[in-house]
Amino acid sequence: MDETTFDEPTTETAVPESAHPGPADPESAANERLLQRIRERAYEISTGPDAGTPDEDWVRAEHEILAESIAADTVRRAELAEAREAESSALWNAEVQVFGHP
Repeated sequence: MDETTFDEPTTETAVPESAHPGPADPESAANERLLQRIRERAYEISTGPDAGTPDEDWVRAEHEILAESIAADTVRRAELAEAREAESSALWNAEVQVFGHP
């Protein structure tokens, strides 16, 4: 009897090694984390009272997670802009103290 194991992918379904970015690729790692969050949220939605089809649950999860991600990115960018402005102002004040008003 031919025993088939499901632990190893067959050649037809195997993904080439080059398709798997190494840990040195931070953008791919971030994308994988984002996809994992979407998977987890889609599962939560699918087990809740408002579950739809798998595609509907996935789209809803994508929308929620990406909206959260964009909002967090917007906050980070605003904080960075404020920090740069404060640093620029402090440098200007230091130059004025050292060299006098232009």
